[in-house]
Amino acid sequence: MGLSVWRIILVVAVILFVALAVTCHLVALVTDYWLQSSAPEQNNFLNIGLWRACFQKYKHLHEENGPTYDGCHDLYSDLYANIRDWLIPCKIAVYFQFFSFS
Repeated sequence: MGLSVWRIILVVAVILFVALAVTCHLVALVTDYWLQSSAPEQNNFLNIGLWRACFQKYKHLHEENGPTYDGCHDLYSDLYANIRDWLIPCKIAVYFQFFSFS
């Protein structure tokens, strides 16, 4: 009652595809490059990921006397408290974060 060659090939293929899927999922969770500026020298937005956003001397349009955002910081840091609703519209990142762990 040994396994046939085709079943062994199928089991190995499934294991490889699951390992590849888990690797891709982990890379997507930790990378900051979900959305990247195509011309960073023309605007102050550099990139944004699931957890972090990066700016270069960015001044938000709706904040006249607000801070200048520079560097990469967590989306839920106190620095981005004023522009968090603009960075995460409709809390879509919360849904991504929730469903990525469920």
